[in-house]
Amino acid sequence: MATNSRIGKAKPSFRSALPWKLKSVSQTRQDIQSWRRALAMFQNIEQPANWVLQQLYNNVKIDALLTSQIENRKDQTFSSEFVIKTSDDKEDEQATKNLANSPAFRKIVDAIIDSRFFGYSMAELYIDEKGGLQTNELPRTNIVPQMGIFLPDYLEQSNSIKYRELREYGTFILEFDNLVMHEQEFGLLNKIVPHVLMKRFAQSCWSELCEIYGIPPRYMKTLTNDP
Repeated sequence: MATNSRIGKAKPSFRSALPWKLKSVSQTRQDIQSWRRALAMFQNIEQPANWVLQQLYNNVKIDALLTSQIENRKDQTFSSEFVIKTSDDKEDEQATKNLANSPAFRKIVDAIIDSRFFGYSMAELYIDEKGGLQTNELPRTNIVPQMGIFLPDYLEQSNSIKYRELREYGTFILEFDNLVMHEQEFGLLNKIVPHVLMKRFAQSCWSELCEIYGIPPRYMKTLTNDP
């Protein structure tokens, strides 16, 4: 397996080529109107914005049943066996074992699978102080693959970075894009959003009814013919 000469020259401290600001997310109630607004912002041809839709996906993914189904698919992928072969078509057991036990490899595969659900994923590779390969998954809220830009602050479109023009792209910056040209693909989670929102609304109504009928019954009398 060929190695990159830049790995030996890597600095001990990791400096991301795509820095981003950590922002707090308000936990507001989501409804169908919020979902439609997020889709409209995503489909904006001139200036698309994906952060609202991705935040909605993160909110929806809290659902226990949905989480279990996603994790089941991931477990099936990670439990699948694979073999690395040399140029002379012989199995390289040591290379296969090292890759299977690599945390960076697992995160890369995880990002690939998530691109099916979220629509896209991006990961940045770097070398840690011990010389090991590590993976840093970039936030989808800051990525606009329709235009090939990365936003350090997803609320500010002016400070965009064209990540596909960086020299690290394709080597240390990996993009897993499920978008189809001229056919904007929202990801599989988009199909489940209205159902999860309806489920939460029904559970909320049921909880309110339980609170009402859980208290001691009360009644009042009035004289109907008294003006």
